Amino acid sequence: MAESERGIARREARGTALRRTAAPLPSPEATHATARPTVQVNIRLRPDDHERLTEAARSVGLKPTTLARALVLNGAAQVLRDNAA
Repeated sequence: MAESERGIARREARGTALRRTAAPLPSPEATHATARPTVQVNIRLRPDDHERLTEAARSVGLKPTTLARALVLNGAAQVLRDNAA
């Protein structure tokens, strides 16, 4: 039953994401093809921070892990752009 409810929630979140009027979520640009990730990065979040991440991911129809990956990669790209001399 819980699995069914999660599936329904995911479908509703995707539908909401498709109806959004805000700017689309930026995604990292891949300059090389990678079949599988070769490096793992782990971060620890407080429960309230994880809930915010989960809520944000749900609002754009993504899994929290996918949103976290996009945010980390986009943040790193932005830092590199800002510090390019």
